Amino acid sequence: MNFAYPARKAARIFNGTDLHIPSGKVVALVGSSGSGKSSVIQLLERFYDPVSYEEVTDAKKKETKMVAANDGTDGTVAVDGDDMKTLDCRWVRGNIGLVGQEPVLFNDTVHNNIALGACGARGGVGDVTRKQVEEAARASNAYEFIAKLPDGFDTFVGNAGGKVSGGQKQRIAIARALVADPKLLLLDEATSALDNESERIVQASLDGLVKAGGGERTTIIIAHRLSTIRDADVICVLENSGDGSRVVETGSHEELMALGKKYKALVEAYETK
Repeated sequence: MNFAYPARKAARIFNGTDLHIPSGKVVALVGSSGSGKSSVIQLLERFYDPVSYEEVTDAKKKETKMVAANDGTDGTVAVDGDDMKTLDCRWVRGNIGLVGQEPVLFNDTVHNNIALGACGARGGVGDVTRKQVEEAARASNAYEFIAKLPDGFDTFVGNAGGKVSGGQKQRIAIARALVADPKLLLLDEATSALDNESERIVQASLDGLVKAGGGERTTIIIAHRLSTIRDADVICVLENSGDGSRVVETGSHEELMALGKKYKALVEAYETK
């Protein structure tokens, strides 16, 4: 697979990258800043399609510009063997749950902020029952603090979630990702913006829901704190040496530590901070 962002056509993000994510497993993506971890999420959400650019010179105008190669070599992003370009985007996104590092909450009730996660998968907010919302809140370790809010699930969270803490906002976002029972769960630096205590609580929620997937859900984790991904089924190490990111190591935590290369160096660098 090849890829570069349209706004930075000359900067290759992926260059002949081959990444296989096994179904029903917990897969962690690690690597230095700029290695393309979050770009994998962008492609899976189909915000972009694989594309590369090449320089083309117009002899008459005496100018060079970057244009899409369109030579059939950019590769594909496939789910269960199906090219995502052939799938309905609404179906794709209806089966994906995403929790980022800065979730967006709307100036609405806690219930509606969680129920919004089912739009496209189960219909709309009105098609989700209170029981389903509460089950998602329990799974995200959010039920207890929500129950203590002035109006419980009917409490308004304020503009951009200003009436709840960062950790509470993150747990509401996790509940929103879970309410549609997604087949693919994407956790993109989901605890990086939190203080240590909030991170501990949210990480416990994430650990619990990952285990509860029971092989029926594929979970992809991007985490800057490598201690949070030690138990992943597969860890993929990405590295970009300047000409595009590639997968340089794949295995469990124990296997990669024994290998003694890039992953071990990342772990040791993290532990000395």
